[in-house]
Amino acid sequence: MEKTNIRALALEALLLIDVEKEYSHKVIDMALEKYSYLSKADRGFFSKVVHGVVEYRLQLDDIIKKYNNGKRVKTCNQRDTENVCISNAFIWTEFLTER
Repeated sequence: MEKTNIRALALEALLLIDVEKEYSHKVIDMALEKYSYLSKADRGFFSKVVHGVVEYRLQLDDIIKKYNNGKRVKTCNQRDTENVCISNAFIWTEFLTER
């Protein structure tokens, strides 16, 4: 069986939460049910990353802003392009997943 990319799963979950305005606990539960074959460690890592990004999003946005020449990080909404949302969520997941 091919190894599942946990960071990619976290990114997908964060996009559902941010763009589609889904509740984080529902998204996490659905993903864990869908990928029930993941190891306990991978399931825990996935949950911690998604919960961590949701909980610390404002602080993460401030850190990104600091290294983004003072430019404010856009929040995803229906007027933004999905690429902006993906890049923000990608930065969040990479920042929290030094694993």
